[in-house]
Amino acid sequence: MAGKTYNVIDYQAVGDGVTDDTQVDGNITAPNYIWTTEMTNLITFHAISNLVFHGTGTIDGRAPGNSPNTDGIVMQDCQNVQITGCIIGTGDDCIAVLTNTSNVNISRIRCGPGHGISIGSLGKDNTNAAVERIHIHDSTIYNALTGARIKTWQGGSGYARNITFERISMANVTTPIVIDQTYNTLQVSTDVAISNIVFRNIHGTSTHEVAIKLDCSAIVPCKELIFDEITLTRIGVNQTVFAASQNAYGMTNGTIIPSLHLG
Repeated sequence: MAGKTYNVIDYQAVGDGVTDDTQVDGNITAPNYIWTTEMTNLITFHAISNLVFHGTGTIDGRAPGNSPNTDGIVMQDCQNVQITGCIIGTGDDCIAVLTNTSNVNISRIRCGPGHGISIGSLGKDNTNAAVERIHIHDSTIYNALTGARIKTWQGGSGYARNITFERISMANVTTPIVIDQTYNTLQVSTDVAISNIVFRNIHGTSTHEVAIKLDCSAIVPCKELIFDEITLTRIGVNQTVFAASQNAYGMTNGTIIPSLHLG
């Protein structure tokens, strides 16, 4: 039996057979059974060019803050991407930038709970990484394990370079700034090269005594790091905060709290 007929033009569609009038509004909610199947993504875009995804609504994966491997937005093999004005709460990375990705602008993100905004992980299973020209700015990360993070696997190769995190507010974040080139503990002779990384105007609170952790590779040290106007304090009265750094080289500008030494 036929239902009611609707005229799409009455709903602001052009309806000329050429213009794309596709519109989806409202909430997309994951069913209860999705996490018991092999399905790993709620929404996937593959081999798409010139995609614009905007508007209001909710994609509700119903992932609690302690759920593993539940990234909010993941991009790989992507170029010329802009993500702006999103509120993301999950159990892993709010946004993860993976290999073969470049020219990405991420702004006005509210992330929490989760593992912050991450570059990587890169180089897993001895693979080659290529990530560059990433700009993450004007965002807030709260109630999270990490804030601004770059993570690579030992044994990988390639590079992560020309990446900027700036004007980011941190609140109740365990470790707000992290570079981790020891995402595994293998004894290897190669690593993903990390260079030309900027952390600028990042302020907020840490729940751990180590607010900045730079665990770089002895084989391929982190180079050309810039820390500019960083103020991270620890929650609680008279709580001290530290920066831990190894094999990290670069420069600092302005106020840097906690004190950070770069080789």
